[in-house]
Amino acid sequence: MEVSNAILEDLGDSCFALLVNESRDVSTKEQMAIVLRYIDKRGRVVERFFGLIHITDTNALTLLAAIEAMLAKHGLSLSNLRGQGYDGASNMRGEFNGLKTLILKQNASAFYIHCFAHQLQLALVAVAKHHSQIELLFSIVSNISNVVGASAKRRDVLREKHATKILEALQSGEVTTGKGLNQELALKRPGRSRQNAQEFTNLHHYHVDMFYTVIDMQLQKLNNRFNEANTELLLCAACFNPSDGFLAFHTGKLVRLAEFYPEDFSTVELLMLQNQLETYILDMRSDDEFLSVKGITGLTEKLVDRKKDGIYPLVYRLLKLTLTLLIATASVERAFSAMNIKSKLRNKMGNEWLNDCLLTYIESELFEQTDNDVIAERFQNMRTRRGQL
Repeated sequence: MEVSNAILEDLGDSCFALLVNESRDVSTKEQMAIVLRYIDKRGRVVERFFGLIHITDTNALTLLAAIEAMLAKHGLSLSNLRGQGYDGASNMRGEFNGLKTLILKQNASAFYIHCFAHQLQLALVAVAKHHSQIELLFSIVSNISNVVGASAKRRDVLREKHATKILEALQSGEVTTGKGLNQELALKRPGRSRQNAQEFTNLHHYHVDMFYTVIDMQLQKLNNRFNEANTELLLCAACFNPSDGFLAFHTGKLVRLAEFYPEDFSTVELLMLQNQLETYILDMRSDDEFLSVKGITGLTEKLVDRKKDGIYPLVYRLLKLTLTLLIATASVERAFSAMNIKSKLRNKMGNEWLNDCLLTYIESELFEQTDNDVIAERFQNMRTRRGQL
């Protein structure tokens, strides 16, 4: 409870994003982990494990009810939600009955962005399946691994054959030895010999026929995974990037970004924001400390450190909303790595006890900052005890 209170105190009345994932524990109970992402008072992006909930099934309505119950228990509301991050399961990102759709019906500013790592993995798998030569490559590698890996004798034979080929290549001058060599394939320019002509043909095949084709397919798969609203949202958010002297800055796109959040910016504030942005960029480009900032996260921290979050309150508000957007769900997935607290020898661990153990274990930094007297007092007040702690 003290750890949860510390998270809520740090969050304050700020907007936050929600990361959710579910998995089964060792006793085959379906558990849903919840992580909050927000910007703290020092301008830092913070992701905190907030709790583990046992759910009876994984349909979207059940997940939504469990999330609303947990938020209400701690005095939070979906109205302050500004981002959603889940995996690509249909119950999470379904366009009609998925969890993200149900939340968007209640709060249109709670934008959902599919985890970039998941999208990249899915796009790579799709390309590997639809490109015949790539699919053949993985099939051959898999077969070789299964056949050779199952026998020590076969592995020895393969090593001997490979060593013989390397020795022959060294003797013919095709491969040279030395430190730092053979890290990249060095192909000679086409000349008179048939060998050089064959090398150029191989280069053209792998570079043009395969590499360029795979890259085109990869880009197409990735583009198909972002809808128009999310694409525009991310492109506008990128205008805050401070790299190269705020080269990406664009007032019109940032005002457009603010229009995605009608609950946070009124019509009058949008007009004021435009004026603030014009003054803000002149100030940033004339200050050497801000020109050396790396990334949008570093920008918010520097604004707070230099007390300029109060000078440009609307710009800082938009910056916080930008950083609240989720691009990965690694934090919530790491929570399941810690769930081995409940093992086969402790498979009777109750849901509440498991949640408390995970909260103090994952957020150990906050737990260590809690005063022992506060913990003793809470334990004493839980029920009547014979002695005073």
